[in-house]
Amino acid sequence: RQDEINNESVLLVVNCRFEGWHGFYKGLSANLTRVTPATVITFAVYENVSHYLQELKQRHKIEEEKRHLPVLIKKVET
Repeated sequence: RQDEINNESVLLVVNCRFEGWHGFYKGLSANLTRVTPATVITFAVYENVSHYLQELKQRHKIEEEKRHLPVLIKKVET
C-alpha cells in the first residue's frame, strides 16, 4: 500500500509540473458530456415517479376516508 501511495504522489507531482493544474481537468468535458444526459434522465424519471406515487397515495387516502365515512356516521347516529 505504501508503494501505491508513493506512486500516486509522484504521478500527481509530475502531472502538475508538466501540465499544471489544467492537466487535472483535461478529460473532464468529455466525461461530463457522457455522464450529464444519463444523470438528467435519471433525475427526471425519479422526480416524476415520486410525484406520481405521492398523488396515488393521496387519492388512496381520500378513497379510504370516503369508504369509512358512512360507517362513522352510522356509529355516531346510534
